[in-house]
Amino acid sequence: MAPRDYLARSSIAFGDFAVWVHDHRLSVLISTILSTVLAAWIAAGVGADASLDSFFDPEDTTYKNYYDFRADFGSDEIAYILYTAPKAEHGVFDLDVMRSVAELSRSLEREVPFVKDVSSLSSSEFMQSDGDDILVREILHDFPETQEELLKLRKIILSKDIYINNIVSADGRHAAIVLEMSRSATDPTDQIRFDPEGGDGLENLYPQASGAIIRDILERPQFSELNFYNVGDVELNAIYNTIAFTEPVKQLTYSVLIIMVLGLVLLRGGLLALLGPLAVVLIALLMTVAAMALLEWDVDLMFSMIPNLLIAIGVAQSVHLLSEFQLARSHGLARRDALRETMELVGNPCLLAALSTAVGFLAMSGSDLKGISHLSIYGAIGVGFTYILTITLLLSLLSFGGEKARKWKLEHLWLSRGLRWVADINVNRPTTVYAVSILLVLAGIAGIAQLRVDFSFLTDFKPHLKIRQDTEYAEQNMGGMLSLVYVFEAGEDGMKSPENLRVVEQFQRFAEQRELVHKSLSIVDTLKDLNRTFHGDDAEYYRLPEDQELIAQYLLLYELSGGDQLEEYLTSDFSRAVVDLRVTMSGSTEIRALFDELQTYLDEHVEPLGDRLRVEPSGVGLLWVRLADYISSSFTQGYLLVFVMIFILMCVIFRSLKVGALAMIPNLGPIFLTMGYMGWAGINLDYI
Repeated sequence: MAPRDYLARSSIAFGDFAVWVHDHRLSVLISTILSTVLAAWIAAGVGADASLDSFFDPEDTTYKNYYDFRADFGSDEIAYILYTAPKAEHGVFDLDVMRSVAELSRSLEREVPFVKDVSSLSSSEFMQSDGDDILVREILHDFPETQEELLKLRKIILSKDIYINNIVSADGRHAAIVLEMSRSATDPTDQIRFDPEGGDGLENLYPQASGAIIRDILERPQFSELNFYNVGDVELNAIYNTIAFTEPVKQLTYSVLIIMVLGLVLLRGGLLALLGPLAVVLIALLMTVAAMALLEWDVDLMFSMIPNLLIAIGVAQSVHLLSEFQLARSHGLARRDALRETMELVGNPCLLAALSTAVGFLAMSGSDLKGISHLSIYGAIGVGFTYILTITLLLSLLSFGGEKARKWKLEHLWLSRGLRWVADINVNRPTTVYAVSILLVLAGIAGIAQLRVDFSFLTDFKPHLKIRQDTEYAEQNMGGMLSLVYVFEAGEDGMKSPENLRVVEQFQRFAEQRELVHKSLSIVDTLKDLNRTFHGDDAEYYRLPEDQELIAQYLLLYELSGGDQLEEYLTSDFSRAVVDLRVTMSGSTEIRALFDELQTYLDEHVEPLGDRLRVEPSGVGLLWVRLADYISSSFTQGYLLVFVMIFILMCVIFRSLKVGALAMIPNLGPIFLTMGYMGWAGINLDYI
């Protein structure tokens, strides 16, 4: 069968289908209503997941390594509350201010859900020598009675590197309260509910529940003399999740207003032109969520693009159908005949548009990122629902009403005149069209060459938002807010070895020389502080002990004296140790470059040690870098596969390689131009 015969028969079939919908309009309408009610009931069971877990497959190697790290050392997420006391004479070391901070620290530890430990100037561990023993207690275990005593303590605190750019700035003007959390953004929903019976709304989940209570405590009148900069993982993630799940609602509202304008102004179709496309889009969106619930998938961050996508597709198809229907009616055709003629004209184009879009989505299903893989499936499902509702619900709505039609004069419609003008240019000046098109495509390709896969969690927030301003202020005055983790493994008791610890120390020193790294923390810092404390706080002894037996004695003495922070940096069998790097919240490209530089160092200095010492990067920071890697590979492989699949689809439908190749021009052109513009404008390709 020739392509023309094939498409002609398809058009006739669409026309017959339109007549069937007209004749069974009540059945179609009732079926749609019942399906919508069922979809709403199913969709009510869908959950929300804004965590990194929504991006990664559980079998992903990086993701599994992160969970191994979590099993040994717990969550690496913190709430970081930087504060100043501008009205106090001695700033953060003012006696009254310190009393307020002590009260605040107790309130945070007692009231904030999912808190494991709270450290501040009033509650951090402080080591003092006592003859042949070491005392480990809170800094203000014996609260100073006078300001002079506190200022003497200030001098001691600022002399200890372990506190600098951790809980106090080097100049002593800023201090911080650090809340170590027991949970993480990667934990499953059933482990992060604040109230077990409170449901899975964002406000009942970590970190939103923790962040809300922290903010409430900081706003209490008794702490009003302090200026707070509430940053860190908890606040950043809580605000991001809230925005991510409320922004689509705003976008949907704005889009609905646009639909109303299109329906009432451009098409002049009255109430039907307003309600028809609107119903198609909203019901398709509801059915898509219901399908996700049946697949046992949560609404994730990738879902935020679906409402606008379905609106673009649904409105485009609805407007196409409505305009042809109104034109047919203006020629005097009855509703039944107008519906037939409309579907004969637009049935094939709408189907091809829906199929090519769905195929484009499905081509991404093989992505290494779970979030993109899921998006490809429910995106295609949403496109399918939109198309089905357009040719059923919208047609059935158009079948109602009287037979009197308003006569439209096409030449009086400015939109039609504009389209005719474009058509005249295409027909009469093809050389100009080709030349302009080639120039635009070349400009697009040049722009694509400049396109980067890069994102920064911090710059996802607009500059005027308080969370971004506070984080930037905290990084300027206290150092990096991003944590990168390296796990050193040496077998049982291997991390008591002076040789292995020296390797860790050298790695820390190398890392701290990198521009992005502001501080590193490990068991090495605790041992050096122990050694100095045991020698009367003599700065000359702020170094690693050289004897393994002495190291073992220090660690035992530390634990017997009440020290409880070893578990943050060392496993109980002394086989694995953590180095925590505090890094500026930069773009993923810069973080990837830092990882590569550190890995090169490890390959040169640790790899030759063989099984004696092994190192594995981990932590949330590495997950972000892997996310960028996966986006880059998904972009390259996914788009190539999309092009191939759409080309094959066009060739099969039109039964011609030539026509299939020509059909790729309107599919590829917008992509080249859009991505080219992103490259020229410096807009990076990111995870949403």
